[in-house]
Amino acid sequence: MTSRLAVSLVLAAAAVAGAWTWSQARHERRLMTQELDRRGSILVESLRELSAPLVKRKDRAGLQRLLDRMEARERLRGIAVFGPDGAELASAGGPERLAAPAATEDPSPRCAAL
Repeated sequence: MTSRLAVSLVLAAAAVAGAWTWSQARHERRLMTQELDRRGSILVESLRELSAPLVKRKDRAGLQRLLDRMEARERLRGIAVFGPDGAELASAGGPERLAAPAATEDPSPRCAAL
């Protein structure tokens, strides 16, 4: 009888510890995803501000150098700048293609990063 009680207590403790660990892992993953989204938004906004003068001057070579530098410095799979019409102006990174944003009346460049 005593061994059955001991085994039951061990199993109950293991179940509680496992459930708590699973819950903590889900919470941590959610926090990390939110942080990654926040960093991505900051990166894209920074790229938009840096690329706007180059897009305005139609300096595609300068825009490509900017993207190459950002891609090398940040850990990105891909990065691209699109014009107001949705056409890709420059890109850097892997073979994944970034989806072009919809055309807009806003003359500022549209940016995307993976």
